[in-house]
Amino acid sequence: MKLEILTIGGEILNGRTLDTNFHYLARQLNRLGVPPLWHSTVPDRRELLLPALKTAVARAEGIIVTGGLGGTPDDITRRALAQALGRRLVLREDVRLEIERIYRERGRTPPPSAEGLALVPQGAEILPNPVGLAPGILLPTPAGGFIVALPGVPEEMRALVERFVLPFIERRLGVARGWELTLRTAGVPETV
Repeated sequence: MKLEILTIGGEILNGRTLDTNFHYLARQLNRLGVPPLWHSTVPDRRELLLPALKTAVARAEGIIVTGGLGGTPDDITRRALAQALGRRLVLREDVRLEIERIYRERGRTPPPSAEGLALVPQGAEILPNPVGLAPGILLPTPAGGFIVALPGVPEEMRALVERFVLPFIERRLGVARGWELTLRTAGVPETV
């Protein structure tokens, strides 16, 4: 299976934030025997994110996207996914109600921007977030592959990966898995 990881956020590209999401995802995928073949990082800018998504859809069977799913104006991943796949954004009432419930449990009123968390590309499967507000999104691609979009907050991303993404990929793999062999040597220079 050809996999690509796409991390989104200007804070990664300007060096303020270390991309621990990629490191975690690559290690988990490697353990399954399907290390990623590509990794890209783009800022929260539609004119850069959209071509990165289209390139990933054209070359990878599975794409894991992290970041840009929150409720701030620069969180554009939902819209870019919909545009890249030629789908409409739809308001999922079940997601909106769940977000309102979480806010009520915390003794808060949801801000108007919270409704944006319930906008998803048409036909998406929702991956409930057990740790935060923004749910993950699972979408089929036209060639029979998939895109899974996850929040960029590391603990939220990890929870969704463990609960949904790894089991999903394992089911798709079946018995077709790769393997890796590590040889440890001592006293032998690399350039021999």
